[in-house]
Amino acid sequence: MTRYILHAPTGRYLKPNGSWTREPKEALRFDDIFSAVRFCVQKELGDAELLIHFEDGGNFDIHLPLKTPHQSARR
Repeated sequence: MTRYILHAPTGRYLKPNGSWTREPKEALRFDDIFSAVRFCVQKELGDAELLIHFEDGGNFDIHLPLKTPHQSARR
């Protein structure tokens, strides 16, 4: 299982330097889901989603939209 942060509007992956890429090989990978969510909250990333990619047993993905507390309050 691999965990990434995506820029939801473009589908680009977050890189370790903070820029975005189309290439998953260049993307920042998180050790666990909590670390990925904490990173988004700390950096106040808007329009982000957590991508959980499962390589084993069918090769499928789960996309979870992430909203900062500020974004959630506007709704």
